[in-house]
Amino acid sequence: MPRLSGRRAQDRMVVQVSADVQSDAAHQPAVVADISRHGCRVSGFGGRVTVGAPVTLRPAGLEAVTAWVRWTEGRDVGLEFARPLTAPAFDYLAQRHGVSVEFPGLAA
Repeated sequence: MPRLSGRRAQDRMVVQVSADVQSDAAHQPAVVADISRHGCRVSGFGGRVTVGAPVTLRPAGLEAVTAWVRWTEGRDVGLEFARPLTAPAFDYLAQRHGVSVEFPGLAA
């Protein structure tokens, strides 16, 4: 599964996980697009919350996770979890919902 890196403290796994996101301002379905044990990027919820706002994230197959909005960009939101995901919870999401990315012209 592809890993994303950059300015973050931990690598993130590319995933596609249905989730419900609830804040004081809104409650709606969204998609977790990448995740680490410490946070994630959620697509489809941006514009409805402000940086610093607390949210509750309910990824499919897992219990609710409390998080804070750290950034917003269009319809994407970056979340930092109040407590890191457990290793088994992270592994479950990565194995069950990880996305394979193919790069044209590269041999496997």
